[in-house]
Amino acid sequence: MLSAGLGLTSVVGLPTSASAAPPPPQPTAEQPADQGGDKGAKESKKLKKALLTEKDVPKGFVPQDMPHIDQMFSGMVGGYRTNVDPCAPPPKAPVGKPDDVRSATALFLHEKKSVVVVEMLAATGPKVALDMVTDTETVLDECPVTKTPGAVLEMESLDWNPMLGDESITVGMKFDVKQPDVEMTMRGKMAFVAYRDLSLTVGLIGVKEPSDRDFKNVVRAAVRKVVLNTPVP
Repeated sequence: MLSAGLGLTSVVGLPTSASAAPPPPQPTAEQPADQGGDKGAKESKKLKKALLTEKDVPKGFVPQDMPHIDQMFSGMVGGYRTNVDPCAPPPKAPVGKPDDVRSATALFLHEKKSVVVVEMLAATGPKVALDMVTDTETVLDECPVTKTPGAVLEMESLDWNPMLGDESITVGMKFDVKQPDVEMTMRGKMAFVAYRDLSLTVGLIGVKEPSDRDFKNVVRAAVRKVVLNTPVP
């Protein structure tokens, strides 16, 4: 159930799909995943250094290796477009080619609690990073419920909403799936943070309501690590 529920990360990476193009195809031998050379490799290394590790998250959360989440998020942030109504229906076809945006992700599973920590960090540039926060605010105000065939996503503001980075917002989520082969409910608490050239999305998702204490500890640790490492000048 948790593995299926991780599809929710395709929603929490961005406020809605209206602002993003679909993820790029899987890289092939003729199309390597990283074409940025040494500079791109250094940027990616710095981003990964700023991610949470097992010692940064609450006890019991174990790192998970899920490469497809990395690719999905990379395609989403690369396809993000500013000046788009986040409540508008998503385009039927991709709008242009996704940009080459360095990104990194981290996942941790607490098997007993059936909860995952999700962290997504990208060097989007300050304009996109800020726009992702303001788009989330717009969604909360104007279209907090998103319905797709067989699924409903509900979003709400959280009482705990401290100032993080340059701009930030915290969000509670409920994701209901009712399809012939799966019926489930996932709940999440996420923070969207813009800091300098970086966009940070971090929080907890589970089959039950995630702990407030775990959420606050994870968010504080993630923001502190990003600020201390400052991957992008």
